[in-house]
Amino acid sequence: MKCPYCNQEMENGFVQSARDIFWGGKKHKLFFKPSNDNEFIIADGWNGCAISAYCCRDCEKIIINL
Repeated sequence: MKCPYCNQEMENGFVQSARDIFWGGKKHKLFFKPSNDNEFIIADGWNGCAISAYCCRDCEKIIINL
């Protein structure tokens, strides 16, 4: 995949965590589950929490396809 910022080839890999990975519009101090409809689980920790992603080291960006 080409980086949308610099057009260089990105590395394919995984974003991984020991717990669920969430997306939300604000940072929570203690965050275990999405707190509203605008937040959602990206990867579920019960099934080996990992999601495929692309990394551009030059731009310091990671692209995750949901």
